[in-house]
This record gives sequence, C-alpha cells and structure tokens, in this order.
Amino acid sequence: MNPIVSNFNKIRWKFEKIQELPADGIYSDKFTFDSIDWKIRLKPTNKNNFKYLAVYFHYDSPNKKDKTWICEMKRDVKILNHEGEDDIVRSAQDCYDCDSTNWGFTHFVRLSKLLSGDYIIENDAIVVEIDFSFKYYDFSRNVPNYSDFEIIVDGTVFRVNKGNLCSRVDFFYDLFVQLVIPGFTKIKTVKLDELVMFSDEFGARDLKRICEKYLMKSEKSDFEKIEYADKYGLSELLDNCLKSMTSSGDIKKKLQKNLGFLRLKDATKLSIMDRLLEIV
Repeated sequence: MNPIVSNFNKIRWKFEKIQELPADGIYSDKFTFDSIDWKIRLKPTNKNNFKYLAVYFHYDSPNKKDKTWICEMKRDVKILNHEGEDDIVRSAQDCYDCDSTNWGFTHFVRLSKLLSGDYIIENDAIVVEIDFSFKYYDFSRNVPNYSDFEIIVDGTVFRVNKGNLCSRVDFFYDLFVQLVIPGFTKIKTVKLDELVMFSDEFGARDLKRICEKYLMKSEKSDFEKIEYADKYGLSELLDNCLKSMTSSGDIKKKLQKNLGFLRLKDATKLSIMDRLLEIV
C-alpha cells in the first residue's frame, strides 16, 4: 500500500440556459472520487474583445486547505454534439495542488461559434463530458512499509519515502547519502538561492513552486524578484512583480537603480516593456 491513488473516470453534465450564463459562472452537482469532490464549472470570459466559454474542473472538497497532497491529472474535456460527431474537444495534462482549485480551459470555445452551431446547442443547453485519469498523492498518511521519513514545512508534516525521493531528485539522493555514509558532513541549512537552483537543475517542480510562492511574499525588491524569475523561469513571480508596478515612473525608477536590467533575457525585457506600454 502507498499514498498514491490512481483513478480513471468519466463524468457528464447537462447545462441549461447557456445564453443566460451569469458572469460568475454556473456549476454542476458534486461528483466524488476517492473522497475528493469535484464540480464542472462554466463561465464566460473575454479575450481580444471576443467572448469565450471557459470550462473548469473545480476541486470542491472541504479539506482544500490541506497542503499535503498533489494531483497529476490528464483530461479530455468535450462539449458533445447531440448528433454524435464533431464534438468540441480540448486535452491537457498538468500537476496541481490545493492552491489550484479551477483546472481547465479559460478560452475553451468562442461563444459566437458555440451559439451558432445548432448541432452542439439544443434547446439552449449543452452537455459537457470530462474523461480523466489522475494520480492523487496524499502525504499526510503514515503508510506501513512505505513512509520512512518526515519533512516538516511551516509546521505541516509530509510523510514520504526516502527511496522515492532519491530516485526522483538528485538533491535528496545527495542529502541522504551524506547522512548515512561516514566521513560526510551533515547538511544543516539550505539557503533559498540553493533551493531554487536545485529545484531548477533537478526538475523538482513542487519545490520550485514553493520557492516561487515564498519569493512572492518575501521582502526582496521587485527587481531582485525579476532576476530570480528571469534566471529560473518563474513566470508567476514575474507576472506578480509586473502587476505591482502601477506607473511608468515607478518602472523607470526601479530600472535606473538596477543596471542588471541589461543582463536579463530578451523575453523578460519584452515583458517589462509590454507592462510599461500598458500603463503609459
């Protein structure tokens, strides 16, 4: 037995009054799989002056504040053609945690296309089907013959397996080897810079996400955060920094104080310039 639950499911729900879709969206009833509650959510969105229909797979469990799980999900989302062919289909595969409650497609289909297709919409109603498989990792459980190590992060205990960690991330392999082989020095502290570097170098996505969220809340300057985002591909951190710059004078002032702007990647410079043009 281990803390990984694999599941393959299909859910289908009929949504009515599509042309009267409220701005905050509508939900299906609740579906429960392995104690995890889900709902399908439809919501109108906008992009480039066009209206779209967003389709989300919404995590709705009461324990969604729990930080000890992640979910790897592969899904095919369909708006069904009632004539049996030419469904509108979108597919994706992602890894999520409790901070990501809406998993799906923000611009699934343009509403004009949806509403003009008589073969899709019938009596102002559509049928949404989600065919999905997921692996659910619950690290709060102490599993006999599996859990042999505890990691405590901000008071939350993660019960894990050293062998599993070592096989996935070289950093943990090096860490545990130093603990058990005589002559090696025990690692006592790891700086943020090292954590970000290791997470990027060894592809530890969850650790990288934790570092990114920590940086967002840290007291480092916006430009220091931009440098981290540029070096390690932290797109959410970059967006967060750019949104905090609310005037052209604010951006120019921060750039003048930091000659490191010239060392940034071209894509990052372009993002900064785009933000500058937005608020001019």
